[in-house]
Amino acid sequence: MITPLIYDVTLRDGANANGHGFSSDFYASYIDKAYAAGIRRIEVGHGYGLGGSSLHLGPLQDLDIWDIVAIKAAQYPDLRIGVHVIPGLATFEDIAFCIDHGIHIFRVASHCTEADITETHIKYVIKKGYEAWGLLMMCHMAEPHKLAEEASKLASYGAQRVVFLDSAGALTPKDVQKISSQLVTSLKIPVGFHAHNNLNASVANSLSALSYGCTSIDASSSGYGPGAGNLPLESFIAILEKDGQRTDKDIRKLLELAAFLEKNFQSTMPRGDSVSTATGLYGLFSGFKPRLLEASSTYNVDIFELIEYLGMQQVIAGQEDQIIAAAQLLSAATSPGNHSKSSKTLVVDSIL
Repeated sequence: MITPLIYDVTLRDGANANGHGFSSDFYASYIDKAYAAGIRRIEVGHGYGLGGSSLHLGPLQDLDIWDIVAIKAAQYPDLRIGVHVIPGLATFEDIAFCIDHGIHIFRVASHCTEADITETHIKYVIKKGYEAWGLLMMCHMAEPHKLAEEASKLASYGAQRVVFLDSAGALTPKDVQKISSQLVTSLKIPVGFHAHNNLNASVANSLSALSYGCTSIDASSSGYGPGAGNLPLESFIAILEKDGQRTDKDIRKLLELAAFLEKNFQSTMPRGDSVSTATGLYGLFSGFKPRLLEASSTYNVDIFELIEYLGMQQVIAGQEDQIIAAAQLLSAATSPGNHSKSSKTLVVDSIL
């Protein structure tokens, strides 16, 4: 097993857990502490990436974080700071702004079957002389051979690495093995993996990815992220070190980094519970959890029926309005005077 490149997503994916509420002061302290622990790649910005700050998805609470990013990029010449780029949200102007603020890595992402939308953004980044990685999100929704086809498109556009994302925490180690093997065999560029912990499988899945050829792993301090969270950075490094693998990371400082984050965001730390497990089981985006709980309570519908229905509809991030629509539909179907319908029946009705 190779020593992986560790890509820290705490300051980006973690923003989905706290309403995009990291302060510039926290950014400065976190980057300093992560760097001291041996982390050399850190992702920043809104939880949904560039252009995600909006009334619909939630505004970025502190715009001064970009000034901190620029300062830290200059302070640590070997630190590579990255951003998440979803075409349709992010513009070329957003990318140019980030270049001016010290960003080196642009991870251009699409739904796992829609890599075509990344072409212009990847080529723009490459033309500017910066790193472009291609990301495939919600990878439980496509077969490995289809993911390989989409990944090959990313490589043809110039992506220097492909990362496949278990955005719903729905994959198993066997799934990750199949996908990793397919992508590594099909591509001539490095492959990475991004785990979520809905089924409490983020560590096992990431170890499986490494065992079958992936060379980079995304992780988050204390697993801080939406829903049940991400792969816990310090736990993953501890396992590798205990197995005798050098990681060039200071595990004590990583533990202190996790404690620092936990102290500041105790009330929003990720929790693996029945709702998170259900979202992993039915393949829903991890960040839906707060909206699912709210909709279930507001419309008095069974939350597991709601999750199952949305999963069968293959709802993805960015379609949050479908949560309310589904809750209303389920509520109406089970109201007095109506015959109760299962979520499967409702899906069939909606198709017909």
